[in-house]
Amino acid sequence: MDVDAGGSVVEVESTVSRAPSFPPEAFCALKRAGYASVINLRAAEEPGAVIEAQATAAHAAGLQFVHLPFSVQSPDAAAVDAFLTAVTVSANVPALIHCRTGNRAAALWSIARVRVQGWAIERAMDEAVRLGLRDPMLRQFAVDYLTLTAR
Repeated sequence: MDVDAGGSVVEVESTVSRAPSFPPEAFCALKRAGYASVINLRAAEEPGAVIEAQATAAHAAGLQFVHLPFSVQSPDAAAVDAFLTAVTVSANVPALIHCRTGNRAAALWSIARVRVQGWAIERAMDEAVRLGLRDPMLRQFAVDYLTLTAR
């Protein structure tokens, strides 16, 4: 994928990618690359998050911008529910999901793999590790969310 986003963009499949943080200037390149939305998982108070600037740049580039702050220290099931809604809205697909390092993006995408696409939990967790999930407590949160909210 040829997107200069201030960090690597890892294409997961044709409908979603994950990336570390990138500057607002990269949004035009994301639109040219075919993305419909950016889902930002960073909290506004994180250093370098620039949420308002990203939202402005996304809208100017013709992208949907979804801000779903998600904390590794206190993960919230309601934020996961909102994320699952965001990645299933057709106007948001394909989506670029990002946080600072890819840790949160990989964790939440693993939940979507199971909930939306019917993957087995272990398969989704294996992919999440390859995509950047490094925090064992966040991994456990994802597994607990999936097993405790089984549908």
